[in-house]
Amino acid sequence: MATAWSDWAGGNSYNFRDYVSAEISASSDSAVQVHVEGGYQSAQAQGSYFESRLYWYTDGGASWALLADVTGVGVGMYSTGATSSSDPNSGRNFGGGYTVWYLHWLGSPNSSVASFREGVNAVTSVTIPARPYLAPRPPKSVALDCAGSYPVLTWAGDYDSSSSAQPWSGIYVSRSTDGGTAQRIASLSWSATNYTDSSVEAGHRYDYSVCSYNATGSSSTVSAGTVYTAPTPFASVTLTATSTTSLSLAASGGSQWWDNLEWQLWSGGAWGATQTASALPVTMSAQAGTVQARIRKVKSSRASDWATSDTVTTIAQPLAPSVRVACDPLAIGSAQVVSWATNHPDGSAQSAAQVELTPPTGTAVVTDVTDATTSLSIPASSIAATGGYRVRVRTHGVWDGWGAWSSYASFVAATLPDVAFSAPPATVSAMPVPVAWSVTSDSGVSAQSISLLDPTGAILVTWGLPTDSRALAISSTDCAIANDTSYSLGLTVRAGSGLQAVATTSFSTSWTAPAPATATVDLDDALAAHVLVAAGTGTGSTPATTSVDVERVNPDGSRAPLGTYEPGQTAIDRLPPLNVSFGYRLVSHAESGATSTSVVPYVADSLGAEAYNFGASATVGHLLSLDASVSETIKHDVETYHFALGAGADDLPTAYASGDMDVNGSRSYVVTSPAEYLALRRTARSSDGATCWYRDVWGNRAFGVPTFEFAYDAAAFDTWKASVTFTECVWEDPVG
Repeated sequence: MATAWSDWAGGNSYNFRDYVSAEISASSDSAVQVHVEGGYQSAQAQGSYFESRLYWYTDGGASWALLADVTGVGVGMYSTGATSSSDPNSGRNFGGGYTVWYLHWLGSPNSSVASFREGVNAVTSVTIPARPYLAPRPPKSVALDCAGSYPVLTWAGDYDSSSSAQPWSGIYVSRSTDGGTAQRIASLSWSATNYTDSSVEAGHRYDYSVCSYNATGSSSTVSAGTVYTAPTPFASVTLTATSTTSLSLAASGGSQWWDNLEWQLWSGGAWGATQTASALPVTMSAQAGTVQARIRKVKSSRASDWATSDTVTTIAQPLAPSVRVACDPLAIGSAQVVSWATNHPDGSAQSAAQVELTPPTGTAVVTDVTDATTSLSIPASSIAATGGYRVRVRTHGVWDGWGAWSSYASFVAATLPDVAFSAPPATVSAMPVPVAWSVTSDSGVSAQSISLLDPTGAILVTWGLPTDSRALAISSTDCAIANDTSYSLGLTVRAGSGLQAVATTSFSTSWTAPAPATATVDLDDALAAHVLVAAGTGTGSTPATTSVDVERVNPDGSRAPLGTYEPGQTAIDRLPPLNVSFGYRLVSHAESGATSTSVVPYVADSLGAEAYNFGASATVGHLLSLDASVSETIKHDVETYHFALGAGADDLPTAYASGDMDVNGSRSYVVTSPAEYLALRRTARSSDGATCWYRDVWGNRAFGVPTFEFAYDAAAFDTWKASVTFTECVWEDPVG
């Protein structure tokens, strides 16, 4: 709600002012309703008659217009009340809001109701919000031109001005590739009427669409059409002789979009006439001899580059194939797979093959393959003896006879080693994790390794182990192992024969916490606490404590960390609070990560002394206690202001606190030791004396800037007075 008051008016027995308030009370897409109210306030004698008028005008209007006119309004002394109100409607405009101003005039009587003195005005305003746009209409006359090097989209606009219902803010151009999901490729100005897509690549189908958008949203999408770019060539072309005078041409790879194929045959030193085909493979005739073919794709009058086959010699004796075995070495009682690649110069397919196996006994066995299969599984019953085996292959094509035998492929058959895990147990309660296994192998062990896997099967760490190792301890330095988690171990052993055996096992972690640590606390001469950490006492299954986190628990419950220590080490707390109860919290850690917590209560008895500590780590300390006198001043930063609130208002100022605070204090002591007096004076004059920590006998601690004053009197030459003026500052505990 917008509210404004006029100045005070008076001059006779009246002293009054008026106000006007306005706020939007109802709203629709096309208009808003504004509630306007005028009122007054009288601070002196009451009056029986006032006149109240409400006016308005827009920021584009020429003059004020009357909304309400009320005569004969009564005004009581020291009273406030409404005099008139109105609820006019204001239309909302597309493209922007505007301001409506409202004025309330209040006049006071002179000598009669009919004669009014000059009144007072109060003016306020309300902003009429803009009317939201409607979704835009889509582009018209959308077209796609594919004749040039790149696709060109064109369209015509169909939009309103920015002050009307359906303007355009811009144009979106979208494209899908090879029938996939459409992606936006351009965002253009509202006035654009064309777009050239220079990012297309060969071998694709592109579908285009356009739509308009404004602040409300996007129009419906209009399809612009489809374009096919020049196809990409085949990646692989194979020419095969299927008889003494016929060839088969097959091809694969490259773009998927083509209408028909063109091919040529090389024979007699030149490429022959261009032929067409609509599908693969292409069957063609050729004379016996060496021939070659090439083929290309055609789409929408655009052709790919030629793709060329290898040369083929029609009707030739098969050459020796290349042969390989699947496993070397091979475990006794296992099947062996032999595979080969044909080598037919005429490009013909294999019609048959023979596989010859020679075992360690020396008696060869031939197995016939009666089709185009280029592999054979030799049964486990044929691999019954240990030792070396040899295998070779020959093939048959359209040539009337067998081709040449291949070279021998050799492999060794041996006994598979026996491996098994004996540790860890199913549940591990502490680190390190014990691992043990056994190996039985006729040919010894040439290599072995163990891998640790997480619950997803991912390998966390792999250990390559000496061949004679049969145990392993997994520590926290090897890998971070979590509690309440399942892990797997994989053992791989390669025997002297080259055969590998694998064993697996699994375990789950359930860590046992270490025994809670204990500590002994002593104060030094500077009232620093020395916390000697000791491991707790547990049972035989309790894991050892590897480290202990030490922190001070202050009287208010807050904590100050002192560091991490091994059992037997000492943590030094330079500034423990004095003469109040607090404690040291000890968090014990096992190698597994399991923890236990204990608290050692303590009171640092200063024997009535207050402590001043100096240096970056508060290592220099002075204790003062005799004839102590302490005072402290606490002041908050506050600004006060007097405001002219008129007659009857309070005369006192208004206070505003900034949140800042200053704490200053003065302290005095008597020193009876010459050594202590001289030592304190040296510290005060050194660079360390610029700041210090202060601990009083009530457990309070502070850091700040001290000012020292020293004095002595001849009447008491064996005593000295030491006074400190102290300004507190922000601080934190020193460590170490």
